[in-house]
Amino acid sequence: MVSLQSCNDSDINYCPDITPVVTPETNFYQNVSLPLLSVDNGENSIGITCHNCYDNNSVDANDTMHLIEYAISSGVHFIELDIVIPAEDYNGPVISHEQAGSHVLLTDIVSYSGLIESEQLLFLELKGDIASKQDIRDILNVLMSAKKSNGGFAYFNQSRFVTMRAYKHDVTLATLRDVLLESEYAQILPFIKFSRLHHPKTEQTLLAEIKQSYECGMHMVELDVRLGTDSLILLNAYAETLGLAVNIFTIDESNYRESVQSLKTEVDMLTVEERNISYSAIENSSLFDRIQTLLIGH
Repeated sequence: MVSLQSCNDSDINYCPDITPVVTPETNFYQNVSLPLLSVDNGENSIGITCHNCYDNNSVDANDTMHLIEYAISSGVHFIELDIVIPAEDYNGPVISHEQAGSHVLLTDIVSYSGLIESEQLLFLELKGDIASKQDIRDILNVLMSAKKSNGGFAYFNQSRFVTMRAYKHDVTLATLRDVLLESEYAQILPFIKFSRLHHPKTEQTLLAEIKQSYECGMHMVELDVRLGTDSLILLNAYAETLGLAVNIFTIDESNYRESVQSLKTEVDMLTVEERNISYSAIENSSLFDRIQTLLIGH
């Protein structure tokens, strides 16, 4: 499965004809083979995302692979990458936080055997206005070109999904949905999910946006940790009544203890900022490790 995300807030007129795809009984993680973190005596399952899990200051793919290896060894569930279509010298989609930044080719990373043969799930954000269907095809074709040793798709199969985030909901995501209806992509369409990022606003506004996300065919909504525990619990409860999964962003050294302890029985995913890959060999010294310890109560 692939989850597609939106960060734009101006999409009110984008999807009047989209059918909701979730119900209160929907399980976002259904069939995922990678063991999630079992919380509250098994009543809740949480996945951890490695936020921006690439080296934005290097053109060497090995540096990004090193970060991914670290995340995999730390037991995270989602590897988040930002995807850019370069304005110049185009050789395919690249991984970068912005057009002007250093980057590596998406194909070099998704073809990395350590990622292909792992169980970790991709989490991709499509940056900028991507109105070209061919650009979207290029991204999907790169992902589809990655194959397991048995010849099957590495990232589109019954036990694994990719999370994609479309920065411009009303442009990129509309183009993406159109392309996915083409016959060449029928085989991956069942493994694609959609999610939307919601920036801080009043509770009433966010409740309305969450309802809109549901009506626009999303599978998940994402809420800023800065909203505070009380608001996050209220918004999560509403999303849950609709069947939407909830991701909280961004958990880091400054907020992880309070956030994890308050939300671990409520939400479905935590996006974690971890850059200290040269940590010592002391057990539980990484932020990923410390968060997992808090989640499972050991």
